[in-house]
Amino acid sequence: MTTPSPSARTSAQWWNETKRDPDALVVWLRKQYQGKATAAAETMRLERISAIASDVEAPEDIRLVFARILRDERFHARAFARLASNLDTDD
Repeated sequence: MTTPSPSARTSAQWWNETKRDPDALVVWLRKQYQGKATAAAETMRLERISAIASDVEAPEDIRLVFARILRDERFHARAFARLASNLDTDD
């Protein structure tokens, strides 16, 4: 059985391979965390999303969409921080 090239794999195929390979999973999680770890930029981005979500002059549908995005992004930030704090940092 041949493995599809990375660009030809679906996300589901990629995830099935990655979650079964502890080294690949750790590499991917670290990359996700490093992307999220740019604290100042991330904080500013979340503040901007929050400002849009709470802007009483913005259309209600826009506020609702950005409120949902904000909730999801806060969840992602917490989840990646927890995952990364459980990673072994001895490389």
